[in-house]
Amino acid sequence: MPLAVTEFYLEAHRAIYGAMRALGERGEAVSLLTVEAELRELGQLEVAGGPAHLALCVEQAAIEVHLPDYIALVRREAARREAIEACTGAIGELYGSNGTAPAVRMVEIAQRLTDQLAQLAGQADPTARALPIAEVLGEVTAYLDAPKAARSMVRTPVPELTRRMEGGSLVGELVYLGGRPGTSKTALALQWAALAAHEGHRTLVISREMRTLALGRRFLAQQLRIPASSLRRADLWPEERQRLDDARARLGALPLWFADQAATIQQIRRLTRLLAPRLLVVDYVQLVESPTDARAGKRLEVTAVSRALKRLATQGAGCSVLALSSLRRLGLGEGKGRGKTAPPPTLDDLKESGDLEADADVVVLLWSREASGRDRQLTFAKVRDGQGGGTVELDWDPVYVQFNQVDADRPEPPEPGADDVPF
Repeated sequence: MPLAVTEFYLEAHRAIYGAMRALGERGEAVSLLTVEAELRELGQLEVAGGPAHLALCVEQAAIEVHLPDYIALVRREAARREAIEACTGAIGELYGSNGTAPAVRMVEIAQRLTDQLAQLAGQADPTARALPIAEVLGEVTAYLDAPKAARSMVRTPVPELTRRMEGGSLVGELVYLGGRPGTSKTALALQWAALAAHEGHRTLVISREMRTLALGRRFLAQQLRIPASSLRRADLWPEERQRLDDARARLGALPLWFADQAATIQQIRRLTRLLAPRLLVVDYVQLVESPTDARAGKRLEVTAVSRALKRLATQGAGCSVLALSSLRRLGLGEGKGRGKTAPPPTLDDLKESGDLEADADVVVLLWSREASGRDRQLTFAKVRDGQGGGTVELDWDPVYVQFNQVDADRPEPPEPGADDVPF
């Protein structure tokens, strides 16, 4: 839950934070210059202490890794002030009765004060907060009454997965796409991102495995049906180059961003706050660095990254997160070599899984029965609010690096000579 403007004590800080939230909600960059310009336009620059105070704030509180501590401090002090006001109000009510109020009245005051203090304790320490059913029902009603755009879903490029997710991913949901090396899970994630962008969702793709140039080539291969190998060799037919030039302005206007230099969870958080995407794609979770002590081991580091991605999805304006994950390598005799059949993966195959499957709302696993071939399967390992279990067949097109769902009702092509009468 984002901080409220009223949780700040100083009027200057309320004005500054209000300007920052306004910029973020409009999807604009939040920086010293943009905040100053916003305050000036609102006529609140002097209230905020002027440019000198803004510069001082940046100097003293601009360390990304300490952001959760800053937020916790503001919330704790705001809760302390409200607790003082609640206790003062209760004392005033008791004094106002001159000691003649009936005992039940005192019990009511004490009960109300207890409820207020319990709520404020949860505000100061969110881990200790429990919501009454009335507040939970209020959240559900607000969700149902919200404008359609506010609860829009991000569809997937696999119709069966979209159906099982009841229309796609909502704000606050974390989806894991797992796959072993060579299954082309990055290509599927890129299709996912491109579809979201085409439907108007701000989308950010962060890759720790591929450069933006390589991602751009794959994107063009998928979108314009130009062979990926031709784009890699920079050897296009004149008609293909013309098609690219004609589509460049249209594709360039999509709300889609690529990043290949964000190595740490702090850098990912900073980019997410700056661009406010509706869909965040992270490729892939085992390569993201966390401030967790390296001596704790890779498993705990991956767990810390996963939990940070879940917080990114649920905090602030919120987004959907699609995170890619490696699966354990096959052991001896498990589908290695031409013609060998690989066993279907399970949640336990998520590499250095830690709590990945617990954090995720959806886990889908991409795999191939054979080491060679175009067939792919997508297993629905977990769908928290939908139908899990089972597999859908995908056709992998290596020329245009894209996937297509295979229609289960589509008849198989006849074998050569199958219709010949043998007598």
